[in-house]
Amino acid sequence: MKKLPIISALILLFGIVVASMIWHLSRLQSEMIESTALGTSQLYSTALSQFRTLYTSEVVEKARRHGLEVTHEYESRDDAIPLPATLSMILGEEIGKRASGATSYLYSPYPFRIRESDSLRDEFNGAAWSFLTENPGEEYYRFDPHGDFPILRYATADVMTSECVSCHNTHPESPKTDWKTGDVRGVLVINLPLNAITAQTRDDLRTTSMSYTAVGVGIAGILAIVFIRLGQQSEELSRKVKERTAELESEILQRQKTEERFRQAIEAAPAAMIMVDREGTIAHANHEAAELFGYTVGSLVGQAIEVLIPGEKRVHHPLNRENYVASPVARRMGGLDLLAQKKHGEIFPVEIRLNPIDTPDGIVVLCSVIDLTERKKSLDTILDQAKALEAANDLLEEQATTDGLTNVANRRSLNYQLESLLKLSHRFGHPISFMLADVDHFKKFNDDLGHPAGDRALTTIAQTLQEASRGTDFVARYGGEEFAVLLPETDHDGALVAADKLREAVEAIPGLDRKVTVSIGVSTLRPDRDKSFNAEMLEEQLIEQADKALYHSKENGRNRISHFHDMGDV
Repeated sequence: MKKLPIISALILLFGIVVASMIWHLSRLQSEMIESTALGTSQLYSTALSQFRTLYTSEVVEKARRHGLEVTHEYESRDDAIPLPATLSMILGEEIGKRASGATSYLYSPYPFRIRESDSLRDEFNGAAWSFLTENPGEEYYRFDPHGDFPILRYATADVMTSECVSCHNTHPESPKTDWKTGDVRGVLVINLPLNAITAQTRDDLRTTSMSYTAVGVGIAGILAIVFIRLGQQSEELSRKVKERTAELESEILQRQKTEERFRQAIEAAPAAMIMVDREGTIAHANHEAAELFGYTVGSLVGQAIEVLIPGEKRVHHPLNRENYVASPVARRMGGLDLLAQKKHGEIFPVEIRLNPIDTPDGIVVLCSVIDLTERKKSLDTILDQAKALEAANDLLEEQATTDGLTNVANRRSLNYQLESLLKLSHRFGHPISFMLADVDHFKKFNDDLGHPAGDRALTTIAQTLQEASRGTDFVARYGGEEFAVLLPETDHDGALVAADKLREAVEAIPGLDRKVTVSIGVSTLRPDRDKSFNAEMLEEQLIEQADKALYHSKENGRNRISHFHDMGDV
């Protein structure tokens, strides 16, 4: 019974370790999908190729010796079995039905008559054939867009084996009869949608979690049994030395198997994982870790973990590592500001998760490393796009409120400003004036000199009005050859002074094809603060009065100013 606290502690500790690993694996799920897709396609391709080879060597040859015919028409004939390629494709279809959309097919420039197709016209198939005929021992793949999820297209060379040469060179429907061992006879393609891999990854994660839990329960159970039996059989120890020795050997073997399974699990993980002892020496690094840091498989083992840390941080790392080992806890480190270093000096951002594991040889730390390079690129891209969008919005705003010919405000912007200034005028009881300026005899100007000259004149007049007006005034193109000017906090006399200044500035414009003048109509409004505010009515009043004053200027000689309030009964 004295052993029960120890057993409980061991079970709790192992449970914490297993739970930490399961939690860690679940957090890696989103990063595993593409790697898992590639691994799944590799396994899928290998399985089909191995099946075809085994079927050829173990079934086809024996079947022929027993008088069975090997043909694609096996379903309609007695004593016949399918060709290796036919059965491989049937197997691929059956696997695909259970792989959430995965498909496979074989194609070749030398197909049997029954399999003639235009597969090589497909851009991917053509590229894969060209690559694999030059590199038959390698793989060719890429991720293509496909609906809402990408699809992995994975191709490997279908190499002629010694078991198949004789059949292909003698078969009556073979399109080529000079095959040699090692020739590339075709390409095996696996199409694997990533949505299926997502579900598969979740299932694999669930299976792995259950496996870790089962291993943990098993080991805890074994330890509990060992401690209990040691306590119960202490008086019979001398008599049962041989039996106990066998049990210890079994325990050691179980431990070795467990450690081997643990290493295999790390190696099979689709993320970079590195095991480091308390001295900072790399005890194990899986294939993903070696590939991520640019090392050959196994070459990281025995090196100090500091070789993976940039130089400016490397000098402080041993002390940081010692402090962590003194109080080890599972934790996450870094983000875009945490950097690692590859073999040839390349620095890149990483996220690291540390999981301490208590072993008979002392604490080791299982480190998982996630490359954040693509995430950083994505963030940079989003920031660039946001800046571009902001610039586009600014341009749209400018285009929506600016006259395209004269580059002064348009009528839409004028209406907005007029409503805003009327509100302020009503609120504080300040006067507001409005003027309409019309270019005199502009139709004749256009008829005599042409519209391009007219456009230049309008642009110059607009610039002159803008430059000659006060800083608080608002100049806009009202329409055609008419311009409007808003004069906030300006009474009758001030408006006349400002209008005359603008009239004189236009009359003095140099460099045009013909001298131009403007007639101006002015209106002034001082809102009654005791009355309710009606912006639409006040806008119409100001504009209508200015328009009547402009008409008065036109009728009385042009190149002059008229104020509505000075017109009397006119």
